[in-house]
Amino acid sequence: MKLSSALLSVAALLPFAAAKQGRSALHAFQRADKVKEAFNEKLAARAAEATRVEEPLLQKRASPFATNATQKFAVDGTKIPDVPFDIGESYAGLLPISDNANETRKLYFWFFPSTNPNATDEITIWFNGGPGCSSLSGLLTENGPFTWEAGTYAPVQNPYTWVNLTNMLWVEQPVGVGFSQGTPDISNELELAKEFAGFYKSFVDTFDAHGSKVYITGESYAGFYVPYVANEFLNRNDTDYYNLAGIAINDPIIGDEVLQQEGKYQTTKDEDNLLTGRPSHRSPVRRLLVQPFLPQRYLHEGHQGPRRQVQLHVLPGDLPDLPSAPGVLPCPARPVC
Repeated sequence: MKLSSALLSVAALLPFAAAKQGRSALHAFQRADKVKEAFNEKLAARAAEATRVEEPLLQKRASPFATNATQKFAVDGTKIPDVPFDIGESYAGLLPISDNANETRKLYFWFFPSTNPNATDEITIWFNGGPGCSSLSGLLTENGPFTWEAGTYAPVQNPYTWVNLTNMLWVEQPVGVGFSQGTPDISNELELAKEFAGFYKSFVDTFDAHGSKVYITGESYAGFYVPYVANEFLNRNDTDYYNLAGIAINDPIIGDEVLQQEGKYQTTKDEDNLLTGRPSHRSPVRRLLVQPFLPQRYLHEGHQGPRRQVQLHVLPGDLPDLPSAPGVLPCPARPVC
């Protein structure tokens, strides 16, 4: 009887013990959640501190370029779409390529004054290549004050921007590229250089940059742009507008692509037409091996073909026919392939 009473007492206490144990377990889970939450907050704070980028000095400028004449070109650096920070002082818009009051051809530019106090009397012009590539691609992905990095969902500040060193001018040129306006009417780099020089004169007048040293640089097809524009600046013999101080070209195109293929052709010829080389060696020469006269036709068409003339910006007949190579049949009247 006593055993039965004891068992009944234990049975009666079990629900209370279980409930208490359940409350203890719940409290334990709640405490664990709070600890985990606090830990995650600390991790997030550390990550934010590790990736935090100090605000640049862009907004602290007292720029001489901010005038009544430039006010209409001023860009609000806090309102650039998808850019979550102030890009600082900059100016963008269209300027004509000549002094003609009725000029409709205009080039689009984006100009960033520098934070460097030693760069007040200089301007660096950047060209991307193409031909026909917008220089804004350089601004937005290479040497501008903000850029897109792999794995990011928004632009980030570029600590290596050239704006830290010099006043940077990115221009969409020639007429017909990007936001530039007007009907394209040039056919070679000489005309392109005159077109750009006209624009730059308008820029100097607008931003009161008379006498400023000018540096011209760029990449790829700017290997043509830079020397032609520099030559035009020198020929104008006017340091008030065209005070050229230096040029630089990066990974430039400076020669004829057709002639540069000669080494690839010779490699294939030495291998008795066995296309066993690297894939990069194959495609340029496949067409040359179809018929025995194609090596000579390769040289002829490379210079006189319409598409090549467009790339070289020359008119038909400007480049002479090349003589036949030894042991190569003369080039017949352009057969249809």
